[in-house]
Amino acid sequence: MDRLVREGKVNPSIQRRLEKMRDIDDLLIDVLRTHPDALNREVCAAILGERRSRKAIPALLAALSDRSPHVRMDALWAIEKAAVSIGDISVALLLNVEDWPEVRRRMKAWWRIVKDDPYFK
Repeated sequence: MDRLVREGKVNPSIQRRLEKMRDIDDLLIDVLRTHPDALNREVCAAILGERRSRKAIPALLAALSDRSPHVRMDALWAIEKAAVSIGDISVALLLNVEDWPEVRRRMKAWWRIVKDDPYFK
């Protein structure tokens, strides 16, 4: 993880390896939640999206409140990729990414409804 972002640039080969590694979601979730650098958090959200990590949805929902708009957008995109079986969440929930408080409210309400569905286990 230390080599994923260096001097403000993402290492694409490390990113691709992380997207394919087994048992890495917990580390990615931890970095998403705690890393002080927004680019690291953003890339972890993107990787979790590529991995379609349903386990990461609670952390991605929390990332919708991140101070970085890039982290928020990648978190929303990652949630949509993880929930691909129910279609395009942004359209289904009529999300307007100009209104982040409303995006967070609708996404959290959606998660309360679907989190016990076997698809997300």
